Amino acid sequence: MPRRAPPLQSLWAFHLIAETGSVTAAAAALKVTQPAVSRRLRELEGALGCALVRRGPNALSLTE
Repeated sequence: MPRRAPPLQSLWAFHLIAETGSVTAAAAALKVTQPAVSRRLRELEGALGCALVRRGPNALSLTE
């Protein structure tokens, strides 16, 4: 069975998170709320089956 591509909105949200280093900044760029960007990130991680970021108390870093 062919694998479905992840949702484009989730990929774009991840791109902005990686570029800005912040979910809040990505949300501002997308003109959506921070929880909406976090939800898109979780959706992408679920579709790919791996963690894309390490979440810290006040920081976010990309995984390898």
